Amino acid sequence: PPRSTLFPYTTLFRSYLQVLVSHHWGQLVVFHLKAPTFPNTTHGQSVYGSFDLRYWSVCVYDSGGNYGWGCVPDQDAPQRGGWVTYVVSDAAHRPANATSAMGVSWLPWGPQNEIQIMERNMLPAPRFPGASQRIAIPADNAKAAAIMGSYYPTSAYCSEQAFERGGWQACLPALAKELAATKGTRKHKAHKKRKAKRKRRR
Repeated sequence: PPRSTLFPYTTLFRSYLQVLVSHHWGQLVVFHLKAPTFPNTTHGQSVYGSFDLRYWSVCVYDSGGNYGWGCVPDQDAPQRGGWVTYVVSDAAHRPANATSAMGVSWLPWGPQNEIQIMERNMLPAPRFPGASQRIAIPADNAKAAAIMGSYYPTSAYCSEQAFERGGWQACLPALAKELAATKGTRKHKAHKKRKAKRKRRR
């Protein structure tokens, strides 16, 4: 699968995760990650709150990083259970279910075979462990997924047919299985906690 690494022009205030992808390997790229919290200023929220990041976005550029083909800012990315899904493809191969109504952000691939996808993080809260700013040195790129945890974009090449058949889960089956297992564990723990409370009341 394509792996995101730290972009060279990172500062303490803004940080970029970058991945180079090619049509040589697949029709489209799908990635899924936990969404950092942010102040939605378009809805009147103050920036002086308890948020993970001040701002984040995902954009598509040409292979040289000179031209942008599309961006989705944080407030426009539909969330499902606190997670976001992105699909990058040609318009002709856009899956029918790659829509905001289905909880998916779609971005155009652009006219080139090879492109860059970038995720921008701005002004992380000191307590937030999932910011790409935590990838302090180039050597940390190999550990980026471990450093950022669920906030790291897990990605894969996929086909239009596979995504239409099963959504991001069909393209990222290992992650889907892991999250399902985690959800099952949380439900089991919550059930045990409720059961213990009922016993104490007796």
